[in-house]
Amino acid sequence: MHIYLGKNTDKKLLLDFLFSLQYLQKELLFSSKNQDILDVIVKKNLAIKTLSQEENAFLHCDLIFMPDETEKSLAKNQEILYYIPQKPQIAKSFLKIIRFFFYEIFDFLSRILLQIFQKKGEKKGLVIIKTDAIGDYILFRNFLKPLNEKYGKITLIGNIAYQELFNTFDKDYVDTFIPINRKQFLKNPFYRLKILFLLKKNRFTTLLNPLFSRDLISEQIAHFITAENKITSTGNTSNLSLKFKKYFDKFYTQILPSSPQITFEFHRNQEFFNTFLNDKNIPFLLELKNPDVVLQKFQLPKPYAVLFIGASNPYRKWSANSFIKVGNFLAKQGLNIVICGGKEDRDTGEYIQKNISHQTSINLCGATSLSEVAKIVYNGNQLLSNETSCVHIAKAIRHDKIFVVSNGNHFHRFTPYPKDLGGEYYGIYHPIVRKNPSAYAIFSNFLQESRLDINAIKAQDVISILKNHLKG
Repeated sequence: MHIYLGKNTDKKLLLDFLFSLQYLQKELLFSSKNQDILDVIVKKNLAIKTLSQEENAFLHCDLIFMPDETEKSLAKNQEILYYIPQKPQIAKSFLKIIRFFFYEIFDFLSRILLQIFQKKGEKKGLVIIKTDAIGDYILFRNFLKPLNEKYGKITLIGNIAYQELFNTFDKDYVDTFIPINRKQFLKNPFYRLKILFLLKKNRFTTLLNPLFSRDLISEQIAHFITAENKITSTGNTSNLSLKFKKYFDKFYTQILPSSPQITFEFHRNQEFFNTFLNDKNIPFLLELKNPDVVLQKFQLPKPYAVLFIGASNPYRKWSANSFIKVGNFLAKQGLNIVICGGKEDRDTGEYIQKNISHQTSINLCGATSLSEVAKIVYNGNQLLSNETSCVHIAKAIRHDKIFVVSNGNHFHRFTPYPKDLGGEYYGIYHPIVRKNPSAYAIFSNFLQESRLDINAIKAQDVISILKNHLKG
């Protein structure tokens, strides 16, 4: 990886970054006029080569580390990746620390108070914490069946956002499901106490926390639960500072090693659960029952393409006008258009619907459950979606005409899909990601979440790929 050290390079931040990379990159190439920085790096025994010291040396680099304004401007013009750390928000950080200590005390007192309700002498078997997002659950759920077959009764602590999916597909493998409203758990002490009461009623033999990017919610729950063995993986620090991670590590009885390589999330789950399961060939699959029922319920006009316009964060949502341009292209090919998304996308969906011509268009934003979205996609000819949970559902049901618009966040961890998970997956990425995918994978997994503007991806970029696919 070729890294240019900008004029604003901070030694400590650079060394922290390099420390996280030293298992990935045997050879790092640098260019900088700041010789003292290079001296510091060399003392850390990292493999370093220095590029030529020409003024335009950074034009040949994959990443500019902490550029000044001039270097930043040149990087933008040349579509070169650059890293500028976010300025710490002191007030916000202070409030987070205050909230952390408040809930540590709150949980400690709750543990003492609720001890009297805990069933004595009786232990349940396995409790699993899976409180992250819908897409994460889709990439995890296939391990529930073999875990149930081997360990019997399972208690799953999950995100309420995917409860309907769980009830539809996986409830037979779990004895007890405890849904968590993440926002309420962090902000409402009364709701938190209610959840802690449910958690404290039972004792367990084994607790598994398979989250690779553990967060405050998963860690505080793991700390609170009574279990003989508490097991997690080394993981990363995407959602927890290194200090918090070290603090919570102390409450586990076993921390399994995890590969330092950037790994697709389903394979990351395989890495974790291989320790507990003899079967290393668990398929990535979501089996639908009666998928045709949605055709009549929503009066879907076949053939149709699905536009999934929702996403968990605004920066992951492609513009309505871009969806309209692609929707009209698909309509000209004889496809009707079905628009899906969340309740918050209803108005945008209506705007897109009104601007689709040539064929019938239907706006179902906020009108479907997740399992119904799966069936709608299953019956559709094409899916164009933001990089979000719908894509993971589509892959799990083995749909093979999936077109994904993504600004490259967590590249190679959640997108694109590896070939061994079956079917075709067409990722359309920001120009900077397309220019150097390998460098961007390192950047988005080890430095910061993607801040690239998803709308730098043009509708014509998507249409070109669709044309090639239709010709094929």
